[in-house]
Amino acid sequence: MNLLVKNITKHYKTPVLQNISFEATKGVIGLLGENGAGKTTLIEIIATLTKPTNGSILYDNLLASEHLYELRQQIGYLPQNFNFFPSLNVEECLAYSCRLKGISNKQQRTAEINEKIEFVGLASQRKKKFSELSGGMKQRLGIAQALLGDPKLLIVDEPTVGLDPNERVAFRQLLNNLGQERLIILSTHIIEDVAMTCEKILLLHQGSMNYYGNISDFIKLAEGKIWCYEGGTLLPEIATHGNIIASRTTTKGISVRFIAHQQIATSQLAIPTLEDAYIYINQKKVSL
Repeated sequence: MNLLVKNITKHYKTPVLQNISFEATKGVIGLLGENGAGKTTLIEIIATLTKPTNGSILYDNLLASEHLYELRQQIGYLPQNFNFFPSLNVEECLAYSCRLKGISNKQQRTAEINEKIEFVGLASQRKKKFSELSGGMKQRLGIAQALLGDPKLLIVDEPTVGLDPNERVAFRQLLNNLGQERLIILSTHIIEDVAMTCEKILLLHQGSMNYYGNISDFIKLAEGKIWCYEGGTLLPEIATHGNIIASRTTTKGISVRFIAHQQIATSQLAIPTLEDAYIYINQKKVSL
């Protein structure tokens, strides 16, 4: 699917989104931003669940306002808090979702359910009630329901929150596999998920788009700005003139990673990570 977002603005009592524009086709795009940046509002607009105040979105050159039913059949959505009737088992949850998506033919419905259960690795859990599933299994079921009808656009909102490390790795791999054939928008505040899954990112900050493009180019924006220092104690000039990203106690005393426009004391330049670049771009000001 070709997704063209043009000057999307959303106001409630105050502006939530301001003139968001970008274009995407295939692969996994990471939607990053602090709490309150407008991520959930943007994906709800893209998922046709919320109308923008101004602007438009074209899905393969079709306007949602004119082709809503047709387009919703091509969009899969996993909300942040995915839930279902606790007494329904996995098969029943998907059968219910099939009917909501307009898949009324019984043979087609059965084939869809079996295919998606196998794809997300729920074959051994298919008779388990929703209330009996682990957090990771519930997220897999959420992806399965979002994939019913083979949508061209898949939107997932904070999908790895609450998952243990093994479940997160498995879920990221699942998204990578799905992104080879469709467009996926991954909204999250977990930067590691984006670094391990996405090729491009869209960065929101206070309702505005700060960046859209390749992760590698984004990281380059922080080159020459990330420094490391190891010593017995934290130097006052680092605390005063640098923006500390991380610090830890070592056998030598303390190790500090920080942002600054130039070297402070005996600090050494470091290779920036996605997290470094994210903090650097979002920070209000670095002195020195």
